[in-house]
Amino acid sequence: MRIQFILVFYLITLSCITAQRLPNNGICAHRGASFTHPENTLAAFNEAISLGVQMIEFDVRMTKDSVLVIVHNSNLEKTTGCKKNVNELLFSELRTLDAGMWKGEKFRGEKIPTLEETLNLIPSNIWMNIHIKSDKEAAVKTALLLKKKNLFSNAILAIDEEAIDAVREIDSSFIICCMDRKDSPKAYVEETIRIKADFIQLTEREFPMIHKLVPVLKTNEIKINFYFADDIEKARYLFDSGVDFVLVNNVEKTLPLVHK
Repeated sequence: MRIQFILVFYLITLSCITAQRLPNNGICAHRGASFTHPENTLAAFNEAISLGVQMIEFDVRMTKDSVLVIVHNSNLEKTTGCKKNVNELLFSELRTLDAGMWKGEKFRGEKIPTLEETLNLIPSNIWMNIHIKSDKEAAVKTALLLKKKNLFSNAILAIDEEAIDAVREIDSSFIICCMDRKDSPKAYVEETIRIKADFIQLTEREFPMIHKLVPVLKTNEIKINFYFADDIEKARYLFDSGVDFVLVNNVEKTLPLVHK
């Protein structure tokens, strides 16, 4: 009985420590360390991790045969040279593409990763800002995979209104970032509060109103991401204004702003 008690106490303590290790604010590597590495690849994520970022943002799409992969644009031409869309290719076809060479010869052979490969790579003390770029089906499949892997504490599902209810039906404990931007900053904030989202992702549209919006969001215990800032002064201004996580491409340049 004493051994069982000690084991339970150990597991609870370990869980608390893990939760405490998640940062309250910091730099979010937009598509990984995308300034120096090919975006949305394991190379870019590994670089962001090694530099010590607090959050990594990446984009999820679905192939023709319903495999969840990490790609931002629906069309593959920018990062692979292939003029087809992600949902037009089978996963086996997509894996023949080179997603690294466009960023430099040293990245030749870099592949488009799957969501599962990405989840296996990113440690539990870094937030994962998972932006679903496909339809509700991709959001549901992503949520099911996260639940299977018991990834609730550091996974943020950045989804629109259509997918939120479906994801919450799978498990109400998912952390949600409201991406239903509405037609004005005020309406976006109100919608985020109404659906009881955990995060919001503000953009340049909201930048002029940042001092008005932040207090409202903080009162409602909503954490704030901002897209984006590679300029040191702008990033510093955002942090000083109360933004929690700033999305950046140039991780190495902006990371020194964060007090560890």
